[in-house]
Amino acid sequence: MNRFARRLALSCTLLTACTGTISPIVEGESPGDPNNTDKPGSMVSSGVCQSTAVKAPLRRLTRVEYTNTIRDLVGINTKLAMNFESDTSVAGFETNGIATLSASGTLDYAEAATALVEQIDVAKLTSCDVAKATDACARTFITNFGLRAFRRPLTPGEVEGLLKIYTNKKGRSDFSGAARLVVETLLQAPSFLYRPDVAPSDDTSASKVTRGYEIASRLSYFLWGTMPDETLFAAAQSGAVLGKAQRESEVRRMLADPRANASLRNFYDQWMDGSRLATATKDSKLFPQFNDELKASMREETGRFVQYVSQSEHGSLRTLLTSPFGFVDASLAKLYGVAAPASGFARLEMPGGQRSGLLTQAGFFAAHSFAGEPSPIHRGLFVRRKLLCQDLVLPKNVEVKAPVIDLNVSLRERLAQHRKDPLCAGCHSFMDPIGFGFGNYDAIGRWQTMEGKFKADGIGEISGTDDIDGTFNGAVELGTRLAGSATVQRCMTQQWFRFALGREETAAEECLMNQLAGQLRSRDLDMSELVVAIATSDAFATSHTQ
Repeated sequence: MNRFARRLALSCTLLTACTGTISPIVEGESPGDPNNTDKPGSMVSSGVCQSTAVKAPLRRLTRVEYTNTIRDLVGINTKLAMNFESDTSVAGFETNGIATLSASGTLDYAEAATALVEQIDVAKLTSCDVAKATDACARTFITNFGLRAFRRPLTPGEVEGLLKIYTNKKGRSDFSGAARLVVETLLQAPSFLYRPDVAPSDDTSASKVTRGYEIASRLSYFLWGTMPDETLFAAAQSGAVLGKAQRESEVRRMLADPRANASLRNFYDQWMDGSRLATATKDSKLFPQFNDELKASMREETGRFVQYVSQSEHGSLRTLLTSPFGFVDASLAKLYGVAAPASGFARLEMPGGQRSGLLTQAGFFAAHSFAGEPSPIHRGLFVRRKLLCQDLVLPKNVEVKAPVIDLNVSLRERLAQHRKDPLCAGCHSFMDPIGFGFGNYDAIGRWQTMEGKFKADGIGEISGTDDIDGTFNGAVELGTRLAGSATVQRCMTQQWFRFALGREETAAEECLMNQLAGQLRSRDLDMSELVVAIATSDAFATSHTQ
């Protein structure tokens, strides 16, 4: 099941009322055997996927990447990036891959650079004695610091241009003052703010060095969310990252580094719609305990959970979706009905039959609910988009109307009315039945047996998959089904691929998606091995922005 095989072009609304014209459901072939060369769009030849260089969007550093890079480049922990323009998303992940920068956005970077250079200690950025520094030392500083700032060697023209800036300032200041102006200039340069990748043009030494630095940078922002370290810079300069075996060794080193935890958390936070949770609001009369502190605890629970599973369970997809334990603090323990830890967060076994993996964590429910009641629509849509990779497209001629809430009718009955409406039935039939399976969780994720005056239940149904269609009872059973589904395994492959490359997979990469999903299954659903496979793929190394 994939976005080329089934893109659900349906007339629908994510609320509860709609008008318009129904578009057809587009059906297609299932992925099937990854070595099936008869499938349309297949790039398989003798069981090997043929690589095709794909043009990718030019990516600007996200706010998180900018913050991390400043920390590692000049040693300053700053929150200045939080004032930048919001990041734009591609394929569900923040990449700034299609973002244009406004005049005010450009000014934000300039003001940030000015503020940062006032805080830097130049002596820590150079091996020179700043009190006796010579022009030769200035050239060395520009060359070395510039390489780290641009994540590649400076061109001769860039070095000379920065030397002129240094010299002009030095006439009115000292070495430190002139060096600060150089740093300020570098921090506003496109080569610092953007991550360009050029298409391989030849096999010369110069071309290999360029590609080495670009791949090193791509690896570091994928696995660490920041610039390369000295070891990775050395591998870039030598060209070691160009070879798959050498690149794999580097990837495994990076995954073992604590810095990988932040990127891992970032992936799952975005995948789980953490930003949606951060802005969620609830009816204060119905949910007085729902506040910013509780939301932060919910988000932290997911982060600690995925980090633990990655370190102790090899990031197993099965564990992520079916684990009976969680990480809770006092506020979450009260919500879950378990004993509170002595302090902070602790790993606890969760109530049997109620909690099992990511899809039963409170943060998921709070992010995918209305202010006063659960939303089977949004919960079902999450499963469709994030675990089955099925898109729902809303045609332009559909009018969305505000829902009419009648508390004398159960939520399930209200939504059933819309599935009877031919204008709304298409989408709601795909979202609602799955969402009903989460019926035992209220708008902030508490377990419930009653929904108002109506009995709550978790009877749901899933359809449109290759291997797990049918009814199910509750989110715990759904998680088990999803974890064993080849459709889900392939979709998670696509999700990680999109996060890594900042773009959706192309039709020419269908073979690669099938191959990577097959590797995931053969390695016992070890998500860390999937990350290694993506980072060592030809697609990862050959995507380019020119």
